[in-house]
Amino acid sequence: MDIQYSYMLFFIRIVGALCLFAVISGCHKQQNQPMQTKDKDLTIQVMRLKNDPSENDVYTYKARLTPQKALLAEKSRNDKEALIYRMDSCFYLQSGPNKIYASLVQPVADGISGSFEYLLQFEKANDEVEQDFIYKDKYLNHKRYSIKLTQDNL
Repeated sequence: MDIQYSYMLFFIRIVGALCLFAVISGCHKQQNQPMQTKDKDLTIQVMRLKNDPSENDVYTYKARLTPQKALLAEKSRNDKEALIYRMDSCFYLQSGPNKIYASLVQPVADGISGSFEYLLQFEKANDEVEQDFIYKDKYLNHKRYSIKLTQDNL
């Protein structure tokens, strides 16, 4: 009887420790929360990714465009393909009049129907000032979207 009781106490302690770990890790503030902007046509989410230490001269971001279904449905096949293959001049960082266009725009197959995801890299500017992340649409609604980047997410 004592062995069963010992095993039961051990099991209860393990379950308790796992529950405590889950509560503590759930309360931890996540660093890379996506920033977003949206209007009636389009939602844009941007998240800074950590670079490999050998790549300290670039900023790397993940961007997701989610157009409204009605807007996407009325677009031609060429426009939809352009959202995958011709996005190289649509993303840039802006600080005052200076623009830094993405040096890498890589479409990511995320498996989510109706959204378009990209891996973006920007060369670091000499000055570490606040910048705006700009998406200038060419294929959906031809609007300009801006997200303010601070030192925390630059």
